[in-house]
Amino acid sequence: MPPTAAPFAERLWALLVTAAMLASSAGAGAQQPTPPPETGATSAARAIRDALHNGHGELAVKLAQQRLQSAPDDAQALTLLGLARFRIGRLEQALSAFERAL
Repeated sequence: MPPTAAPFAERLWALLVTAAMLASSAGAGAQQPTPPPETGATSAARAIRDALHNGHGELAVKLAQQRLQSAPDDAQALTLLGLARFRIGRLEQALSAFERAL
């Protein structure tokens, strides 16, 4: 591994682990309330997640970027953008999106 790749990989791994821990601990052990009606943010996130789930990374990136045009500080959209970029091999851009999300 090149000397610069190790710190990058460590930072990316730490961000991924932190994001996974936050996602899994959100509401852990608590009774799940009735979900609120779907909003533009939740429908956008659902579309991005569906694209990722179905292996359409480029589409997920495009959808996340569209969401971020109207809500540039949307942490969920930034996280999904990072995941999409990670899946299509754009590691530096993925790391940037993850850092913005935090």
